[in-house]
Amino acid sequence: MFRGRNEADTCRDLVLPALETAGWAPDQIVEQLPLQSPESEHVRVTTAGRLRIADYVLTIGGVPLVVVEAKREMRAPGDGIQQAIDYALRLDAPLAVSTNGHRYVLHDRTRGVEVEITQLPGPAEAWSAYEAWIAQSEGVAPDAETSAALQVPFDRSLMAHGGTAVKVPRYYQRLAVHAAIRAIGRGDRRVLLLMATGTGKTFTALQLVHKLRERAAAVREGRPFRVLYLADRDILVSAPMGDFRQAFGDAVHRLRSNDLTRSRDVYFATYQTLDRAAPDDVPSPDEGVDASVFHALAPDFFDLVIVDECHRGSASEESSWRGIIEHFTSAVQVGLTATPKRDANVDTYDYFGEPVFSYSLRQGIEDGFLAPYRVRRAVLDVDAFGWAPEPGQLDRLGREVPQGLYGTPDFERRLSLPDRTAAMARHLTSILAADPGARAAVFCVDAEHAQQMRQALMEADPDRTRRDPAWVARIVGSEPERGRLLEEFTSPDRTIPAVATTARLLSTGVDIEDLRYVVLCRQVGSMIEFKQIIGRGTRLYPPKGKQDFWVVDYVGASAKFADPDFDGPPLAPTRVERVAPDGTSVPEGEGTAYEGDAALLEVAEPWAAFDVTPGGTLDVEPRKLYVDGQEITLVGERVMIPDPATGGHRMVEYTQFVREQVRTVFPAIDDLRAGWAREDLRSAVRDQLRARGVALDELVRLTGLVEADPFDVVAHVAWDLPPLSRRERAEGVRRRYAERLDSLTEAARAVVLAVLDRYAERGPDEISVRGLTVPPLPELGTPMELALEFGGAEQLRTWLDDLQDWLYQPQD
Repeated sequence: MFRGRNEADTCRDLVLPALETAGWAPDQIVEQLPLQSPESEHVRVTTAGRLRIADYVLTIGGVPLVVVEAKREMRAPGDGIQQAIDYALRLDAPLAVSTNGHRYVLHDRTRGVEVEITQLPGPAEAWSAYEAWIAQSEGVAPDAETSAALQVPFDRSLMAHGGTAVKVPRYYQRLAVHAAIRAIGRGDRRVLLLMATGTGKTFTALQLVHKLRERAAAVREGRPFRVLYLADRDILVSAPMGDFRQAFGDAVHRLRSNDLTRSRDVYFATYQTLDRAAPDDVPSPDEGVDASVFHALAPDFFDLVIVDECHRGSASEESSWRGIIEHFTSAVQVGLTATPKRDANVDTYDYFGEPVFSYSLRQGIEDGFLAPYRVRRAVLDVDAFGWAPEPGQLDRLGREVPQGLYGTPDFERRLSLPDRTAAMARHLTSILAADPGARAAVFCVDAEHAQQMRQALMEADPDRTRRDPAWVARIVGSEPERGRLLEEFTSPDRTIPAVATTARLLSTGVDIEDLRYVVLCRQVGSMIEFKQIIGRGTRLYPPKGKQDFWVVDYVGASAKFADPDFDGPPLAPTRVERVAPDGTSVPEGEGTAYEGDAALLEVAEPWAAFDVTPGGTLDVEPRKLYVDGQEITLVGERVMIPDPATGGHRMVEYTQFVREQVRTVFPAIDDLRAGWAREDLRSAVRDQLRARGVALDELVRLTGLVEADPFDVVAHVAWDLPPLSRRERAEGVRRRYAERLDSLTEAARAVVLAVLDRYAERGPDEISVRGLTVPPLPELGTPMELALEFGGAEQLRTWLDDLQDWLYQPQD
């Protein structure tokens, strides 16, 4: 039966020529635009491999105007219209088209009509529809100048990971850039972009700068378009400068107090630099007020100011840095933030207004551009039940410990229990031991606690410490080596240090692409800071196989995930207070303020610089009590995992959850065995379990059964069977089927034994024809030569199938 051209041939033979006939140039046609990341394993599993990818998106200057969904030639022309509409909604495009290559169905969002048409809309018609759509949705159509800026093509000078392809904006980054340009065109002088950590705010800002500069160069007759990129940390300035230099070359300049070059176009600076005392030749702004560096630049010097991580207080009226951004108020100011409106950043929203574009953590995970998270909540007895001193008990410095019940908020603030830190370290090293090479960031109460945790981790894994004493490092603001250590820890090309202990220096603005573990050893009072900390792990890093990450929580901070507004809409501001154990009222977010330098520098406090070991002498009374010799135990552990049924997360006792899910898919162990013992079915078993929230690699790590076959790990958890190591299974085959093995030729027997050894070392995926190319098998002959030893390729495959059956037969 003739079914006509398939979809790919329909696109090539019919749709592309029709697009060209309608007037679309090749650079205006985006083929196969992904609305979900094809690199995300999470998306591949949750969508059963049917990712959202638009066949064609017709653009001008990268602005999505028309989504075209093509179906095979013999399908009805409107069969893809609902899919096209869905994509148009996500891209905010006004027109959606479905076609079979001969006939077309058009859905026009501006008019609310869906009709069959004889020819595809051309660029002019599509742009008119876009202007009408923006007029309806935003109240005003783009004027000629705004349209010209929107139509500037995106910059294509940056390269993606690996340097083999141009880095192009993701669909939501396109929307953010164009929303900002439209807002500026409407006359907004302050514009806010709300984008979750890891979604590419810096790259989005670069594309915005590129479009505005290119348009300015075309109309301003040589007058420069000057940009200031402003942040409160050196790393937030130095890191994006590399990308901006690739795009803008020598136009990029770093402002310093001793280098106020005025001949460049794109400037980078920290608040701290601009707030320093100005050179003597800079006039004071007011009588009796000393001039700062920023006063050396005229208020209208910049056309655009980008404020990175703008939620951290510069917009507050009380901020010591408010004067800097107010000095440049003649410029358009674009704020970049990852945090919705909360109590601690309401001033940011008062200053910049509501976001003109938002892209949340939840959206990023659903689209596969961010890594999904799982939570491992470990509870120590002193955190669960509290700790009380014996009457008259003294700390290590001979001071009497006041009576009372101390809990998690007190530990490492009022009272230090080194044995509690050691218990956390032992538990964490057991997790890391099952995931060799993984990178982890451990968030501690302060710089002193970070040093104690570093030492405890080294002591908990002495073998690793002997191999490399630098495997764990403290990275805090007061650490003299912080610059070098931070560079090494954030480089995915380096393996040491693999673990960093910190307090707040790593909590925001630091990209750690291959971070697998976010470890919470301190409470986090502020939802803003909590989201920032979690954001450290949200980047995907396929080169190292990073598809998700773990939050390991020892202090209950992960309860914030249960807040319905954790990733929801902005909240109206409220003021919340909590009561400390001593009865005093402490504002929410204590210790996590975002104003001024002090919130981020982590300067060593006076008591942290002195010897607090037994017998030490002190000139300054430490703020903490130090109590040694306590027996601390782990009393409970639960896991919060993605729930495929709801798309959210739920807290479970993990082994019980695995038992339920496995038995739902495979009611009896023989059902599991039948699939697992076949090479061609094994990947389907993995996918079935992952779709139920059970990832086998993760289960192996959590149980610590790294030497067992994944089949045995599942059988142990689901049916309480004793787990066998892979080597035990291999030895069982050698013993039970010795006669069959002896019947082979010497060369064939060597092949089977080598395959069993590879299985024992690496796992079941080694038992395949492909495995014949893996050492040491090539030393025995080519795959064809080895197959002949069994009588041919079919006989070899039969032997490999039998070998798997033998491996997974019930054991005596």
